[in-house]
Parts: sequence; C-alpha cells; structure tokens
Amino acid sequence: MRIYILSLLLGIGLLCTLNAQVVIDQNTYYQPYSVNDWVEFGNEIYLATDAGIYVIDRASKTIVDHWTRATAGLPSNHIEAIAIHPTTETMYIGTYDIGIGIRTLDGDWEGIPYPEAWLESYNPSLTYCLGFDQSERLLVGTNHGLLRMEDNEWTVVDTDIAPEVIAFSHATWHMERQADGELLLSGNVLLRTQGDEFELMNPLDSVGNPALFCYGSSHLRIQENGDAWLVTDLGEVGRFNGEDWEIWSSFDGSSDISFHQAEFIYEDEEGVLWLYLNHQGYAHYQDGEWSLEEDLPYDIYDPKGIWQVDGTIFGVSGDSLHVFTDEGVVYEELGTYPWEYNLFRFKYDLDQQLWARTDWNTITNLENTEESIDVFTDDEELYAYDYLFDRNNDLWVSSGAAVHHFQNEELVASYSHENSILPAQTSFQNISCDGMNHIWVRTWDEGIYVFDGSEWHYLEEPPTTLLDIRANEVGPGIYILVIHQSEIKLHHLTLNGLEEIDFPNIWSNVGFATYAVDAKTGKLWLANTDGQLAIQQDDGSWEFIDLPSEWTAEDFVRDIHPHERGVWIRAMHQFAFYENGEWYYYNKEILPLDTDRIYDAGLTSEGSLWLTRNTERVVEELITTWTTGPTNVNEIPEQLQAGRAYPNPASSFIQPEGWDTDDALFLNASGQIVQRQAFDGSTELSVNALSPGLYWLIWTANNDQLIAPFVKVNP
Repeated sequence: MRIYILSLLLGIGLLCTLNAQVVIDQNTYYQPYSVNDWVEFGNEIYLATDAGIYVIDRASKTIVDHWTRATAGLPSNHIEAIAIHPTTETMYIGTYDIGIGIRTLDGDWEGIPYPEAWLESYNPSLTYCLGFDQSERLLVGTNHGLLRMEDNEWTVVDTDIAPEVIAFSHATWHMERQADGELLLSGNVLLRTQGDEFELMNPLDSVGNPALFCYGSSHLRIQENGDAWLVTDLGEVGRFNGEDWEIWSSFDGSSDISFHQAEFIYEDEEGVLWLYLNHQGYAHYQDGEWSLEEDLPYDIYDPKGIWQVDGTIFGVSGDSLHVFTDEGVVYEELGTYPWEYNLFRFKYDLDQQLWARTDWNTITNLENTEESIDVFTDDEELYAYDYLFDRNNDLWVSSGAAVHHFQNEELVASYSHENSILPAQTSFQNISCDGMNHIWVRTWDEGIYVFDGSEWHYLEEPPTTLLDIRANEVGPGIYILVIHQSEIKLHHLTLNGLEEIDFPNIWSNVGFATYAVDAKTGKLWLANTDGQLAIQQDDGSWEFIDLPSEWTAEDFVRDIHPHERGVWIRAMHQFAFYENGEWYYYNKEILPLDTDRIYDAGLTSEGSLWLTRNTERVVEELITTWTTGPTNVNEIPEQLQAGRAYPNPASSFIQPEGWDTDDALFLNASGQIVQRQAFDGSTELSVNALSPGLYWLIWTANNDQLIAPFVKVNP
C-alpha cells in the first residue's frame, strides 16, 4: 500500500499544531581561521578565535568547551581580544563587529557598542586589543584609535585626552601590562599609560619625529625581565630596557632576511626570545646576539602563537591546538566544520535535492553527504565556478572559459573557443538551464550564449546594464533584468528573440533588484525595497504581499524561494517564511545566529535550512518544519487517527498515549520510516538515535491506529 503521508496528515488536521514556529532547532559548524588571543584564568585557558571561544582545561590540557552565540550566548563569534578584569574577574572580549562583550560571573553575556557618534564616522570599527590600566579602567585598541571606559562611559583618547601626544597615532594593535600595572600600547606609535595621562615611548629621530613608527601593524612583547620588544611592519626591531632603546633595522646586516615578516614573539622557559619570521624560520635572540633557526623544538605547521603555562608548551595554528608534554605532542583540531572549504553555490538537482560546492572541484549532496562528484578532465582537476543539473539530471560545470557536461559522474563533452563559438578572452559568470533543457551561459562582457542540445548560439545582450538572469524552468528561455535609461526593465529572452515583460516597477532603489522563477509553475516573484513581494498571476496581473512588519527595509531581500508551503526569503541579516497568509520572521536577535552577513542559503527536502556566511568557515543548519514531499512509503496503516505523544519536544524518550500492542513506527519529515520499536510492555520509546528535526509517530491503542507529530531536540 502506498500513501501520500502529507495529504493524510493534512486530512486529520495535525499540521496546524506546528505552525507556531518554522525553525525548531539549530546546528552550527565552525572552523576558525586563527587563534587571535588567549588568557589564563583559574583552572582554564581561553582561546579567542574568529569562531568563538575555546576553553582548555589546565589539568588535562584538552579542549573541554566551545563557546559561541548558539552554545553560550556570546554577543559575537568574531573575537579578536580577550582579558580578565584584575579585581572583579569579569571576562571582556573585543569583537570585529559589535564592539566589546562582557561576561558576568553568572555566565551571562552583554554586548556594549562603541560611541554612537564615533560609529557614524568610523564604520566598521574593528577591535584589536583590550586591557586594564593601573586604575583598572578598560582601554580598547581599534582600527580608528584608542578608547577608554570609565564609569560606563566611553572616552576617545586621541581627541579628548591627549591629542598632542597621540597626533601620530590612528590605530592601536597590541597592549601589554607592565609589572607596575601600567599599559604599553602599540599602534602607529608606542604609548604608556601614566595615571590619567599618556607618555610617548618611541625614541625620537634627529628632527624630533618618533622612530620605530608603524604604518599598518606591529608586535609587542614584555619579557619576564621587564624588557619591552617592539617589531614594526617596516622590519625594525626595538628593545627598551627601561632606560635606553636598542634598535635593529636588519638581521646581522643581511638584506636576505627581514624582520618585517614577523608574525609573533615568543619567550621560552629559559628567557630566550624568538621571532617567527614566516617561511624564513625563527629569529633567535640570546646574550645580545641574533641567530636564525629554521625550526623551533616544537613542530607546528604555520604557527600563529606559542606560549607556556605551568611548564607546558601550547601552540596554535590556524585551526588546531598543539600541546607539548614530556609524553609527546597532543593535537586537537579546533571546530566541527565538516568540509575543507566554504560551502559555495547552493543548487537543486532534478529530484530537488540540495547540493553545494564543498571544494574547488567537488560538488556534494547535502541531503546525503556521502554522495559527492569530483569534476575533472583528462588533463586536470576543474575549478567549478558554477554548476547546474539539467532536465536529465546531468551535471554541467563552468570553469574559466569552458563548459563541461557530465553524465553519471563521467565527462562526456567539453565546450570552449577551441570547438565552439564560445569566446576565449572571458570567464563565464553563471550558467542556467531552461525548461527545454537548453544551457544558458552569461559571460562577463561578451553577451549570452545558449546550447540547444546540438550547437551553441550567440545572443547579444540589450544595450543596457545587465543586472541578473534567471532561467524559465518550465518553458524556453531566460528572464533578464536590466537598467535602461535609469529604469529597471524585465525581458524574456529565447532563441526567437527578446520580449519585454509588463511588470510593476516596484523598485525604488535603481541598481538593486531581486526576482525568482517558480520552478513548478514558471511564475515570476519580485521583491522591492519598499517592503513588498509581487507574484505574477495566470492572467498577467500581479498580487502583492507585504513583508513582515519586523523586516528591516535597509537590508534588502537578496533571494526569493517559492516553495510548495509558500515562499521563503532571505537578506544579509534576516530571513522569513510565508505560509497560509502569515510570516515567520528570524534574525540574530530571535535566534543565536552568527553576526556576519549571510552569503547564501538553501533548504533541503527534509527541511534543513543551510546558511553560509560571508567569508568565514561557518555554516548553520536550521531544522525547520518546511519539508518537501512527501515520499511514498509502505507499511503505513490505511486508517489513522490523531493521537497524543509526550513530551513534545522530546530529547531522549517519547511516550505515545495508550500504546498497547504492535510495533511503533517513526517517520521522518519526508514520510520515510527511520525507526521501529516492538511493544514490550513499556510505554516509553527511545529517541536518542534520531537526529534533531520533525518526526511522526504511529502506534496502536485499543485497536486504533494513531499518529502524532513531535520534534526531536538535542538533550
């Protein structure tokens, strides 16, 4: 017996209980690019990264926790600096997007933005470092200068406190606390706090200008003996012993080895100073002499920092922690990101399975991650800039100035200027497939090309500014959006020519537009900047839907995705689902989402909404009730009645009311049986083996077959 589960469930009126929310759970996967700072406190070490905070237990020397917006309520995951207040023991973090964050002893986080007037002049403001002076006031170094907080009020140091001293300084990159509690501040110049004042520490040249001037970066370190080391981005190294400066502008007079590539400073357990000079190795300073070592005793690929705690050496690379003990080296990878590269270009195949590029030449099915396609020719691996699945579910890939056709993962044809009319001096911007299985190629500056199954044709673009193209997935041709004489126009382009579409010009911001083509009906969807969607009707008219009232108009709709449940839309910092006349709106204030811009989004048939971020290796999987399908299945009783199962949501077990005989069946959101449990007298069913998401439970009670929806969440 084959039954459409979704139709059956609609018939018994159960779906209405799920509409209060669309997103029901969240999984986030991170892979940091770098460890930016660290701090020791109590029994733990905290690593500040661009993917949150990693917590290391000092005793076991292992990572025991990972704090993010999703797991710990951080105000941001993009953390550049971290410090502990010397008296209150409050943790402070400096971020790249929201100012600073403060963690109370209760474990709650609060974000504190920079002065509003300052942000109006300098946006974005990137935090580089933070620390506390002798009076325990917070100082924050940013890309636009130095801030000090006192009595919960910000003061801009370079304009309000010491403009004559800091006339040369426009950024502060590093801070180090001296033994007396005062701070050394490394920016364009080196400063030292002196109570409420600031002292310029740079030696002066013959005309009174500061030597050891830094233009774009610097490195600062205070040794155990109190000596201060400053490395400039021009390749100068200075050591200040409290009275005098000693300066080196080259490595033993050799022009082949330069200090300007220094990435960090390390002092070993014997008080020896090391400068990591990237591929050149380590500059080693001891007893007044410099020498060059190719390697430290600690083998770390591409190290970003080395330090020691309790006699144990810790080292970090971009995405890993190395712990050097007497027993050997312990290596731990930071993050849970399952792919080597960022997810790129979500696309759907003929079965509406969601795919993404997970490597330069690898395309992966996100609904079955064991299914991947590596694309290459006889000569080399391909860089898959864009790809699509045609109406036969064949894969097409654009790479450079060529288009490649694959069947069953085997290359069957390649097209370029060598065997077709495709141009040679340009790369292809994107490719698409219409309902006639014609392959359309948009070039950067040489028009549009189309392959009709046997030969290529050249179609010149209109003499206007081309904004975007979308394939007509149920008929011939593509829709092209252009600007003509300051007006946005929409055209339908086929092999037979160009036809202008009569549509409401609903865009108030010329130069930005969003539209989509419904893959099932061929209808057009448009979004404007004034808070509306427009949907093409069968008679050529347009229906309008207001965006949710919470929608931030300045954050334009970037994608429109018609769906059998309604439509979902996304912008750079917000997204929403529209179903049965209602909007369900989400942003980082409602969900613990990453604060970086959303780069792309895709929804699987099983209801997982994948969000990728601008450049970071972070991807969020939001479990939603929006499934596609359902799949036809067997073994489902013909007559089903609404039942009740609790608790709902369920994390470890669920109890169907009245279950007294026969097997209980678990169905996923697509209607597939994923788990079966025989009746053994107990009324509790384990759900530990289920992944988070929406499920249906079918069981027998008093000879009636009952069904109930429930949501599985993580414990």
